[in-house]
Amino acid sequence: MNSSILIDSLVRLVVSELPLSTRGIHGPSHWFRVRKNGLLLADMTGANNKAVELFALYHDCMRFNDGRDQEYGLRGAKKAYKHWKEGLMILLSGSYKKTSMIHNCIATNRGIK
Repeated sequence: MNSSILIDSLVRLVVSELPLSTRGIHGPSHWFRVRKNGLLLADMTGANNKAVELFALYHDCMRFNDGRDQEYGLRGAKKAYKHWKEGLMILLSGSYKKTSMIHNCIATNRGIK
C-alpha cells in the first residue's frame, strides 16, 4: 500500500490491533483487494482516493468474527477516529468535517447510523 495516506507504520499498527487472525477472510488481504477495487472505481467516479484508502484499511479492522457481526463497521470507524485524534494519520484536509464523513462512510456501510 504505497500512498500518501496509508504509510506502512499505520498499516502495521492496524494489523497488530486486529481481533481476528490476519489470515481470515476479512483480514488484510481482503482490505488490499477493497483498496485496489475502490481506487479503480474512484478513478471512474471522481471519489476521493484518500477516503477510499482509509475505508479499505478500517472497514473490517475491528471484526470479532468472520460471520455476523453487526457493529464491526462502527468499531472500525471509532478506531480510525482514535488514530486520527492520536495524530497517527492526516485525514484529507485534517478537518473534523472530513473525519466525520469517513466515520459515517464506514458506519453507514454496515447499516449503522
